[in-house]
Amino acid sequence: AQTTTVHSGPWVINLLSSPYKAYVEKAMAEAQSLGYTAVVMSAKVNGKQYWRLQIPGFDSLATAKKAAEPVKEQMNIEEVWIFNRDRHTQTAPE
Repeated sequence: AQTTTVHSGPWVINLLSSPYKAYVEKAMAEAQSLGYTAVVMSAKVNGKQYWRLQIPGFDSLATAKKAAEPVKEQMNIEEVWIFNRDRHTQTAPE
């Protein structure tokens, strides 16, 4: 299994978002079993509760993009999005 080191950088890979917490928690367990430091975060979107599976802590957009590729492949995720939690800026889906 690949190990992702926990960093304190501002860039975050968002793997998935769903209104179903159990679905996101199951995906988190899968990500963690693969060695990724994944966390579940909550978000309100247009008044609705969503749960997001994220891998936080990358120092740069480039580092996050590079790290996202094997995660997408191993977890069979078509696209992710990457954002900077400090600036709340977001890239297009990767």
